Amino acid sequence: MTDVALFLEDAGLFSPEIIERLATKERYYAGVNPGDSNVQVGRLLDAVRHHEWLQPMRSGRIGNWASIWSGRSPLLAYNRAATADLGVARPVIHSLTRTETSDLSAGDTVYRPGSVYQSGVLQSLVLTSPLVGWQDLDPRLPRFVPWTWGRIGVGPVNLVHLHGEQTRLHAPVSVLDEGDLFWQHHALVRQWLTRLWDKAADESAGGDITWLFGRGVRRDASICPLRVRRDGSVFVQSADEGVTWEKIGEAELLTDRCLLPYQVVAQADIAETLVRRAPEVTPLLSTRLGKALIGYLGASSPGAAADPYSQPVPFAMLVEWGALNQGGFPPVRPGAFAGKGYQQLTRLTVTALAQANDLPALAYVMLPLAPLILMPSTAKPLDVAWLAPFFHRLGTLPDDATFDEAVAVFQQWDRADAVSGFYRGKFSGKTSVAPHGRGEVAAQTIEQVEVRALTLRQAGLAVATLFNAWSEN
Repeated sequence: MTDVALFLEDAGLFSPEIIERLATKERYYAGVNPGDSNVQVGRLLDAVRHHEWLQPMRSGRIGNWASIWSGRSPLLAYNRAATADLGVARPVIHSLTRTETSDLSAGDTVYRPGSVYQSGVLQSLVLTSPLVGWQDLDPRLPRFVPWTWGRIGVGPVNLVHLHGEQTRLHAPVSVLDEGDLFWQHHALVRQWLTRLWDKAADESAGGDITWLFGRGVRRDASICPLRVRRDGSVFVQSADEGVTWEKIGEAELLTDRCLLPYQVVAQADIAETLVRRAPEVTPLLSTRLGKALIGYLGASSPGAAADPYSQPVPFAMLVEWGALNQGGFPPVRPGAFAGKGYQQLTRLTVTALAQANDLPALAYVMLPLAPLILMPSTAKPLDVAWLAPFFHRLGTLPDDATFDEAVAVFQQWDRADAVSGFYRGKFSGKTSVAPHGRGEVAAQTIEQVEVRALTLRQAGLAVATLFNAWSEN
Protein backbone atom coordinates (compact mmCIF):
# COMPACT_ATOMS: atom_id res chain seq x y z
CA MET A 1 0.00 0.00 0.00
CA THR A 2 1.32 3.47 -0.88
CA ASP A 3 1.94 6.37 1.48
CA VAL A 4 -1.17 8.11 0.16
CA ALA A 5 -3.48 5.23 1.02
CA LEU A 6 -1.74 4.66 4.34
CA PHE A 7 -2.31 8.25 5.40
CA LEU A 8 -5.99 8.13 4.47
CA GLU A 9 -6.44 4.95 6.49
CA ASP A 10 -4.32 6.13 9.44
CA ALA A 11 -6.35 9.32 9.67
CA GLY A 12 -9.65 7.44 9.27
CA LEU A 13 -10.67 9.54 6.28
CA PHE A 14 -11.42 7.22 3.32
CA SER A 15 -12.79 3.72 3.21
CA PRO A 16 -10.78 0.99 1.43
CA GLU A 17 -13.57 0.83 -1.16
CA ILE A 18 -13.16 4.48 -2.17
CA ILE A 19 -9.37 4.10 -2.24
CA GLU A 20 -9.73 1.15 -4.62
CA ARG A 21 -12.14 3.02 -6.91
CA LEU A 22 -9.72 5.94 -7.16
CA ALA A 23 -6.72 3.69 -7.73
CA THR A 24 -8.46 1.94 -10.64
CA LYS A 25 -9.89 5.20 -12.07
CA GLU A 26 -13.42 3.93 -11.60
CA ARG A 27 -13.78 7.39 -10.10
CA TYR A 28 -11.56 10.32 -11.04
CA TYR A 29 -12.45 12.44 -8.04
CA ALA A 30 -13.43 12.05 -4.40
CA GLY A 31 -13.77 14.92 -1.96
CA VAL A 32 -14.17 14.52 1.76
CA ASN A 33 -14.49 16.79 4.76
CA PRO A 34 -14.14 14.61 7.87
CA GLY A 35 -15.44 17.33 10.20
CA ASP A 36 -18.62 15.44 11.06
CA SER A 37 -16.73 12.26 11.92
CA ASN A 38 -15.70 10.73 15.22
CA VAL A 39 -12.00 10.79 14.32
CA GLN A 40 -10.10 12.24 17.26
CA VAL A 41 -8.34 15.56 16.76
CA GLY A 42 -5.12 14.12 18.18
CA ARG A 43 -5.25 11.14 15.84
CA LEU A 44 -5.55 13.41 12.82
CA LEU A 45 -2.70 15.69 13.90
CA ASP A 46 -0.47 12.72 14.64
CA ALA A 47 -1.25 11.09 11.28
CA VAL A 48 -0.23 14.26 9.42
CA ARG A 49 3.01 14.50 11.38
CA HIS A 50 3.80 10.80 10.98
CA HIS A 51 3.67 10.98 7.18
CA GLU A 52 6.57 13.35 6.62
CA TRP A 53 6.04 13.52 2.85
CA LEU A 54 2.68 15.18 3.47
CA GLN A 55 2.30 18.91 4.09
CA PRO A 56 -1.38 19.88 3.93
CA MET A 57 -1.93 23.37 2.58
CA ARG A 58 -3.17 26.23 4.68
CA SER A 59 -4.22 28.70 2.01
CA GLY A 60 -4.60 32.38 2.73
CA ARG A 61 -4.96 35.37 0.45
CA ILE A 62 -2.24 37.93 -0.15
CA GLY A 63 -2.32 40.95 2.14
CA ASN A 64 -1.17 42.07 5.57
CA TRP A 65 0.35 39.04 7.27
CA ALA A 66 2.71 40.54 9.88
CA SER A 67 0.20 40.40 12.75
CA ILE A 68 -0.95 36.94 11.66
CA TRP A 69 2.59 35.63 11.83
CA SER A 70 2.98 37.22 15.27
CA GLY A 71 0.02 35.16 16.49
CA ARG A 72 -1.65 38.36 17.72
CA SER A 73 -4.53 38.49 15.24
CA PRO A 74 -7.13 36.49 17.24
CA LEU A 75 -9.08 34.49 14.64
CA LEU A 76 -6.58 34.63 11.78
CA ALA A 77 -3.86 33.31 14.09
CA TYR A 78 -5.03 29.87 12.95
CA ASN A 79 -2.74 30.45 9.96
CA ARG A 80 0.26 30.50 12.27
CA ALA A 81 -1.19 27.71 14.44
CA ALA A 82 -1.44 25.23 11.56
CA THR A 83 1.92 26.07 10.02
CA ALA A 84 4.56 27.34 12.44
CA ASP A 85 3.27 26.18 15.82
CA LEU A 86 1.64 22.79 15.29
CA GLY A 87 3.61 21.88 12.17
CA VAL A 88 0.70 20.29 10.31
CA ALA A 89 0.51 22.57 7.25
CA ARG A 90 2.52 24.60 4.78
CA PRO A 91 1.40 28.19 4.14
CA VAL A 92 0.28 28.82 0.57
CA ILE A 93 -0.60 32.35 -0.54
CA HIS A 94 -3.32 33.00 -3.12
CA SER A 95 -2.49 36.24 -4.94
CA LEU A 96 -5.12 36.18 -7.69
CA THR A 97 -7.59 38.08 -5.56
CA ARG A 98 -9.11 41.58 -5.33
CA THR A 99 -8.37 44.67 -3.29
CA GLU A 100 -10.94 45.88 -0.78
CA THR A 101 -13.13 48.87 -1.69
CA SER A 102 -12.80 52.14 0.21
CA ASP A 103 -16.05 51.51 2.09
CA LEU A 104 -15.13 47.84 2.78
CA SER A 105 -18.29 46.64 1.07
CA ALA A 106 -16.56 44.46 -1.54
CA GLY A 107 -13.27 42.79 -2.36
CA ASP A 108 -11.02 41.21 0.25
CA THR A 109 -12.01 42.94 3.48
CA VAL A 110 -10.11 40.43 5.64
CA TYR A 111 -6.50 40.41 4.41
CA ARG A 112 -6.85 43.96 2.99
CA PRO A 113 -4.36 43.83 0.07
CA GLY A 114 -5.20 47.43 -0.85
CA SER A 115 -3.82 48.66 2.48
CA VAL A 116 -0.62 48.51 4.50
CA TYR A 117 -0.25 48.20 8.25
CA GLN A 118 1.71 51.17 9.57
CA SER A 119 2.03 52.84 12.97
CA GLY A 120 -0.54 50.53 14.51
CA VAL A 121 -3.30 51.08 11.94
CA LEU A 122 -4.29 49.81 8.51
CA GLN A 123 -3.84 52.62 6.00
CA SER A 124 -5.48 52.48 2.58
CA LEU A 125 -3.13 52.87 -0.37
CA VAL A 126 -3.73 55.08 -3.36
CA LEU A 127 -3.95 52.51 -6.16
CA THR A 128 -2.73 52.91 -9.72
CA SER A 129 -1.53 50.91 -12.73
CA PRO A 130 0.73 51.41 -15.74
CA LEU A 131 -2.18 50.23 -17.90
CA VAL A 132 -4.10 53.44 -17.07
CA GLY A 133 -1.09 55.73 -17.48
CA TRP A 134 -0.39 55.75 -13.73
CA GLN A 135 -3.63 57.59 -13.00
CA ASP A 136 -5.27 56.92 -9.64
CA LEU A 137 -7.79 54.09 -9.70
CA ASP A 138 -11.30 54.58 -8.33
CA PRO A 139 -11.20 53.04 -4.81
CA ARG A 140 -14.91 52.27 -4.95
CA LEU A 141 -14.19 49.28 -7.22
CA PRO A 142 -12.24 46.13 -6.25
CA ARG A 143 -9.08 45.71 -8.34
CA PHE A 144 -7.26 42.57 -9.43
CA VAL A 145 -4.17 42.50 -7.23
CA PRO A 146 -1.51 41.38 -9.78
CA TRP A 147 -2.59 44.20 -12.13
CA THR A 148 -2.50 46.86 -9.37
CA TRP A 149 0.18 49.10 -7.86
CA GLY A 150 0.08 51.01 -4.56
CA ARG A 151 1.68 54.41 -4.09
CA ILE A 152 4.26 54.40 -1.29
CA GLY A 153 7.21 56.66 -0.46
CA VAL A 154 9.49 55.26 -3.15
CA GLY A 155 6.78 55.41 -5.82
CA PRO A 156 4.25 52.91 -7.19
CA VAL A 157 4.94 49.29 -6.20
CA ASN A 158 3.08 46.24 -7.52
CA LEU A 159 0.89 44.89 -4.72
CA VAL A 160 2.12 41.31 -5.18
CA HIS A 161 5.71 42.51 -4.81
CA LEU A 162 4.87 44.79 -1.87
CA HIS A 163 2.94 42.26 0.21
CA GLY A 164 4.94 39.23 -0.92
CA GLU A 165 8.18 40.66 0.43
CA GLN A 166 6.61 41.60 3.77
CA THR A 167 4.86 38.24 4.14
CA ARG A 168 8.11 36.34 3.67
CA LEU A 169 10.06 38.78 5.86
CA HIS A 170 7.85 38.12 8.89
CA ALA A 171 7.05 34.45 8.23
CA PRO A 172 8.55 31.96 10.72
CA VAL A 173 8.33 29.23 8.06
CA SER A 174 8.83 29.00 4.31
CA VAL A 175 5.90 30.41 2.30
CA LEU A 176 4.74 29.27 -1.15
CA ASP A 177 2.67 31.36 -3.54
CA GLU A 178 0.36 29.50 -5.90
CA GLY A 179 1.69 31.64 -8.74
CA ASP A 180 5.24 30.44 -8.07
CA LEU A 181 4.08 26.82 -8.16
CA PHE A 182 2.21 27.32 -11.44
CA TRP A 183 5.06 29.14 -13.10
CA GLN A 184 7.71 26.70 -11.88
CA HIS A 185 5.82 24.02 -13.83
CA HIS A 186 4.38 26.29 -16.53
CA ALA A 187 5.41 24.01 -19.41
CA LEU A 188 3.50 21.09 -17.89
CA VAL A 189 0.51 23.24 -16.91
CA ARG A 190 0.45 24.74 -20.40
CA GLN A 191 0.28 21.24 -21.89
CA TRP A 192 -2.50 20.18 -19.52
CA LEU A 193 -4.67 23.24 -20.12
CA THR A 194 -4.25 23.24 -23.88
CA ARG A 195 -5.41 19.63 -24.08
CA LEU A 196 -8.26 20.37 -21.68
CA TRP A 197 -9.69 23.25 -23.73
CA ASP A 198 -9.94 21.16 -26.88
CA LYS A 199 -11.36 18.08 -25.16
CA ALA A 200 -13.92 20.12 -23.20
CA ALA A 201 -14.97 22.02 -26.33
CA ASP A 202 -15.36 18.74 -28.25
CA GLU A 203 -17.76 17.48 -25.60
CA SER A 204 -19.71 20.70 -24.88
CA ALA A 205 -22.74 22.00 -26.70
CA GLY A 206 -21.65 24.79 -29.00
CA GLY A 207 -18.06 24.41 -27.83
CA ASP A 208 -18.90 26.34 -24.64
CA ILE A 209 -16.23 25.92 -21.94
CA THR A 210 -17.24 28.84 -19.71
CA TRP A 211 -17.65 26.44 -16.79
CA LEU A 212 -13.86 26.06 -16.61
CA PHE A 213 -13.34 29.78 -15.97
CA GLY A 214 -14.04 32.29 -13.25
CA ARG A 215 -14.26 35.85 -14.47
CA GLY A 216 -12.19 38.18 -16.61
CA VAL A 217 -9.82 41.04 -15.75
CA ARG A 218 -9.82 44.26 -17.74
CA ARG A 219 -6.67 46.33 -18.26
CA ASP A 220 -7.78 48.78 -15.56
CA ALA A 221 -7.71 45.81 -13.11
CA SER A 222 -11.50 45.74 -12.76
CA ILE A 223 -13.35 42.42 -12.84
CA CYS A 224 -15.90 41.53 -15.50
CA PRO A 225 -18.06 38.53 -16.45
CA LEU A 226 -16.57 36.10 -18.93
CA ARG A 227 -17.78 33.53 -21.42
CA VAL A 228 -15.48 31.32 -23.49
CA ARG A 229 -16.31 29.00 -26.38
CA ARG A 230 -14.73 27.48 -29.46
CA ASP A 231 -15.96 28.80 -32.78
CA GLY A 232 -14.73 26.47 -35.50
CA SER A 233 -11.03 25.98 -34.86
CA VAL A 234 -10.48 29.09 -32.73
CA PHE A 235 -11.53 30.14 -29.25
CA VAL A 236 -13.43 33.35 -28.59
CA GLN A 237 -14.42 35.17 -25.41
CA SER A 238 -17.10 37.63 -24.39
CA ALA A 239 -17.02 40.11 -21.50
CA ASP A 240 -20.56 41.40 -22.07
CA GLU A 241 -22.68 38.27 -21.66
CA GLY A 242 -22.35 37.21 -25.30
CA VAL A 243 -23.29 40.48 -27.01
CA THR A 244 -19.85 40.73 -28.65
CA TRP A 245 -17.10 38.15 -29.02
CA GLU A 246 -13.34 38.68 -29.23
CA LYS A 247 -11.16 36.23 -31.13
CA ILE A 248 -8.42 34.62 -29.04
CA GLY A 249 -7.05 31.99 -31.40
CA GLU A 250 -6.16 28.34 -30.96
CA ALA A 251 -6.03 26.55 -27.62
CA GLU A 252 -2.37 27.42 -27.01
CA LEU A 253 -3.13 31.14 -27.18
CA LEU A 254 -5.99 30.79 -24.71
CA THR A 255 -3.62 29.02 -22.34
CA ASP A 256 -1.02 31.77 -22.68
CA ARG A 257 -3.61 34.35 -21.63
CA CYS A 258 -4.61 32.26 -18.62
CA LEU A 259 -1.02 31.82 -17.44
CA LEU A 260 -0.07 35.51 -17.58
CA PRO A 261 -1.42 36.33 -14.07
CA TYR A 262 0.62 33.49 -12.59
CA GLN A 263 3.75 34.72 -14.36
CA VAL A 264 3.19 38.21 -12.93
CA VAL A 265 2.95 36.74 -9.43
CA ALA A 266 6.05 34.60 -9.90
CA GLN A 267 8.05 37.43 -11.46
CA ALA A 268 6.59 40.40 -9.60
CA ASP A 269 9.88 42.30 -9.85
CA ILE A 270 9.19 42.75 -13.59
CA ALA A 271 5.40 43.00 -13.23
CA GLU A 272 5.14 46.22 -15.22
CA THR A 273 6.77 44.69 -18.29
CA LEU A 274 4.58 41.60 -18.06
CA VAL A 275 1.29 43.38 -17.37
CA ARG A 276 1.75 45.63 -20.40
CA ARG A 277 1.30 42.45 -22.49
CA ALA A 278 -2.19 41.90 -21.09
CA PRO A 279 -5.07 41.79 -23.59
CA GLU A 280 -8.19 43.91 -23.07
CA VAL A 281 -9.66 41.07 -21.00
CA THR A 282 -7.57 38.33 -19.38
CA PRO A 283 -9.44 35.10 -18.52
CA LEU A 284 -9.11 33.68 -15.02
CA LEU A 285 -9.32 29.96 -14.32
CA SER A 286 -12.14 28.78 -12.08
CA THR A 287 -11.23 28.13 -8.46
CA ARG A 288 -12.07 24.44 -8.98
CA LEU A 289 -9.69 24.11 -11.91
CA GLY A 290 -6.96 25.97 -10.03
CA LYS A 291 -7.29 23.59 -7.08
CA ALA A 292 -7.16 20.55 -9.34
CA LEU A 293 -3.97 21.81 -10.97
CA ILE A 294 -2.14 22.48 -7.71
CA GLY A 295 -3.29 19.08 -6.49
CA TYR A 296 -1.65 17.39 -9.46
CA LEU A 297 1.44 19.57 -8.99
CA GLY A 298 1.87 18.20 -5.47
CA ALA A 299 1.11 21.35 -3.47
CA SER A 300 0.37 19.28 -0.35
CA SER A 301 3.07 16.68 -0.98
CA PRO A 302 6.15 18.71 -1.96
CA GLY A 303 8.45 15.74 -1.37
CA ALA A 304 6.83 13.80 -4.20
CA ALA A 305 7.91 13.87 -7.82
CA ALA A 306 6.83 17.02 -9.65
CA ASP A 307 5.60 15.04 -12.64
CA PRO A 308 2.37 13.15 -11.80
CA TYR A 309 3.00 10.80 -14.74
CA SER A 310 6.04 9.37 -12.94
CA GLN A 311 4.65 9.05 -9.42
CA PRO A 312 4.36 5.44 -8.21
CA VAL A 313 1.05 6.14 -6.44
CA PRO A 314 -2.45 4.97 -7.27
CA PHE A 315 -3.87 8.50 -7.30
CA ALA A 316 -2.98 12.11 -6.58
CA MET A 317 -4.06 13.89 -3.43
CA LEU A 318 -4.68 17.46 -2.33
CA VAL A 319 -5.00 17.99 1.42
CA GLU A 320 -5.98 21.41 2.70
CA TRP A 321 -6.94 22.92 6.05
CA GLY A 322 -10.14 24.82 5.30
CA ALA A 323 -11.09 27.91 7.30
CA LEU A 324 -14.62 28.58 8.50
CA ASN A 325 -16.17 29.19 5.07
CA GLN A 326 -14.47 26.28 3.30
CA GLY A 327 -13.93 23.72 6.06
CA GLY A 328 -16.86 24.87 8.17
CA PHE A 329 -17.49 23.47 11.61
CA PRO A 330 -19.71 20.44 11.08
CA PRO A 331 -22.34 19.48 12.00
CA VAL A 332 -23.60 23.05 12.47
CA ARG A 333 -21.88 24.61 9.44
CA PRO A 334 -20.93 21.80 7.05
CA GLY A 335 -18.52 23.73 4.79
CA ALA A 336 -18.18 24.03 1.02
CA PHE A 337 -18.05 20.29 0.33
CA ALA A 338 -21.59 19.86 1.60
CA GLY A 339 -23.01 21.63 -1.43
CA LYS A 340 -23.94 19.18 -4.18
CA GLY A 341 -23.32 21.79 -6.85
CA TYR A 342 -19.77 22.43 -5.60
CA GLN A 343 -18.89 18.75 -5.57
CA GLN A 344 -20.52 18.04 -8.93
CA LEU A 345 -18.67 20.86 -10.70
CA THR A 346 -15.40 19.86 -9.05
CA ARG A 347 -15.92 16.25 -10.14
CA LEU A 348 -16.65 17.35 -13.72
CA THR A 349 -13.58 19.62 -13.75
CA VAL A 350 -11.17 17.04 -12.34
CA THR A 351 -12.52 14.29 -14.60
CA ALA A 352 -12.16 16.45 -17.71
CA LEU A 353 -8.60 17.48 -16.79
CA ALA A 354 -7.56 13.93 -15.92
CA GLN A 355 -9.06 12.30 -19.00
CA ALA A 356 -7.61 14.92 -21.34
CA ASN A 357 -4.11 14.27 -19.98
CA ASP A 358 -4.22 10.64 -18.82
CA LEU A 359 -3.70 11.77 -15.22
CA PRO A 360 -4.50 9.66 -12.15
CA ALA A 361 -7.60 10.25 -10.05
CA LEU A 362 -7.53 13.01 -7.42
CA ALA A 363 -8.55 12.79 -3.78
CA TYR A 364 -9.32 16.20 -2.26
CA VAL A 365 -9.34 16.20 1.54
CA MET A 366 -10.65 19.34 3.24
CA LEU A 367 -9.61 19.25 6.90
CA PRO A 368 -11.63 21.69 9.03
CA LEU A 369 -9.59 24.24 10.98
CA ALA A 370 -12.18 24.24 13.77
CA PRO A 371 -10.05 22.17 16.22
CA LEU A 372 -7.06 24.47 15.71
CA ILE A 373 -9.18 27.56 16.34
CA LEU A 374 -10.05 26.09 19.75
CA MET A 375 -6.40 25.92 20.79
CA PRO A 376 -5.40 28.73 23.21
CA SER A 377 -2.08 30.53 22.93
CA THR A 378 0.79 31.90 24.99
CA ALA A 379 -0.77 35.35 24.51
CA LYS A 380 -3.06 34.37 27.41
CA PRO A 381 -1.77 31.06 28.84
CA LEU A 382 -4.26 30.99 31.73
CA ASP A 383 -6.98 30.26 29.18
CA VAL A 384 -5.78 26.64 29.19
CA ALA A 385 -7.08 26.18 32.73
CA TRP A 386 -10.34 28.05 32.19
CA LEU A 387 -11.16 26.15 28.98
CA ALA A 388 -10.24 22.65 30.19
CA PRO A 389 -13.55 21.89 32.01
CA PHE A 390 -15.62 22.98 29.00
CA PHE A 391 -13.66 20.83 26.55
CA HIS A 392 -13.58 17.87 28.94
CA ARG A 393 -17.36 17.94 29.42
CA LEU A 394 -17.92 18.24 25.65
CA GLY A 395 -15.77 15.16 25.19
CA THR A 396 -18.20 13.11 27.27
CA LEU A 397 -21.15 13.81 24.97
CA PRO A 398 -22.36 10.93 22.79
CA ASP A 399 -21.22 10.64 19.17
CA ASP A 400 -24.56 11.94 17.90
CA ALA A 401 -24.74 14.90 20.29
CA THR A 402 -26.62 17.95 19.03
CA PHE A 403 -25.86 21.65 19.07
CA ASP A 404 -28.41 22.15 21.86
CA GLU A 405 -26.57 19.63 24.02
CA ALA A 406 -23.30 21.48 23.43
CA VAL A 407 -24.96 24.78 24.36
CA ALA A 408 -26.17 23.16 27.59
CA VAL A 409 -22.57 22.23 28.42
CA PHE A 410 -21.53 25.85 27.88
CA GLN A 411 -24.31 27.09 30.15
CA GLN A 412 -23.10 24.78 32.92
CA TRP A 413 -19.51 26.02 32.55
CA ASP A 414 -18.86 28.43 35.41
CA ARG A 415 -15.50 29.80 34.22
CA ALA A 416 -16.55 31.18 30.84
CA ASP A 417 -16.22 34.77 32.07
CA ALA A 418 -12.61 34.13 33.09
CA VAL A 419 -11.53 33.41 29.52
CA SER A 420 -9.46 36.26 28.07
CA GLY A 421 -10.79 38.84 25.66
CA PHE A 422 -8.09 37.74 23.23
CA TYR A 423 -9.47 34.20 23.09
CA ARG A 424 -13.09 35.36 22.96
CA GLY A 425 -12.07 37.58 20.05
CA LYS A 426 -11.68 34.44 17.92
CA PHE A 427 -15.44 34.00 18.14
CA SER A 428 -16.53 37.65 17.97
CA GLY A 429 -17.44 37.34 14.30
CA LYS A 430 -14.87 39.98 13.41
CA THR A 431 -12.13 38.84 11.04
CA SER A 432 -9.30 41.32 10.85
CA VAL A 433 -5.55 41.32 10.40
CA ALA A 434 -5.29 44.02 13.06
CA PRO A 435 -3.31 42.68 16.05
CA HIS A 436 -4.56 42.39 19.61
CA GLY A 437 -1.93 43.58 22.08
CA ARG A 438 1.77 43.93 21.36
CA GLY A 439 2.12 42.72 17.78
CA GLU A 440 5.90 42.60 17.96
CA VAL A 441 5.77 39.88 20.63
CA ALA A 442 4.98 36.52 19.05
CA ALA A 443 2.27 34.39 20.64
CA GLN A 444 2.38 30.65 20.03
CA THR A 445 -0.41 28.09 19.92
CA ILE A 446 -0.76 25.69 22.85
CA GLU A 447 -1.74 22.17 21.78
CA GLN A 448 -4.21 21.58 24.59
CA VAL A 449 -4.70 17.93 25.55
CA GLU A 450 -8.43 18.40 26.08
CA VAL A 451 -8.81 19.61 22.49
CA ARG A 452 -6.75 16.69 21.19
CA ALA A 453 -9.15 14.34 22.98
CA LEU A 454 -12.22 15.75 21.20
CA THR A 455 -13.56 14.20 18.04
CA LEU A 456 -13.72 16.41 14.97
CA ARG A 457 -17.49 16.55 15.37
CA GLN A 458 -17.22 17.60 19.00
CA ALA A 459 -14.70 20.27 18.03
CA GLY A 460 -17.17 21.60 15.46
CA LEU A 461 -19.88 21.75 18.12
CA ALA A 462 -17.49 23.61 20.41
CA VAL A 463 -16.75 26.24 17.76
CA ALA A 464 -20.45 26.68 16.98
CA THR A 465 -21.25 27.03 20.68
CA LEU A 466 -18.57 29.65 21.30
CA PHE A 467 -19.67 31.68 18.28
CA ASN A 468 -23.22 31.49 19.58
CA ALA A 469 -22.12 32.79 22.98
CA TRP A 470 -19.49 35.37 22.05
CA SER A 471 -20.32 36.68 18.58
CA GLU A 472 -20.77 40.44 18.42
CA ASN A 473 -22.53 40.38 15.05
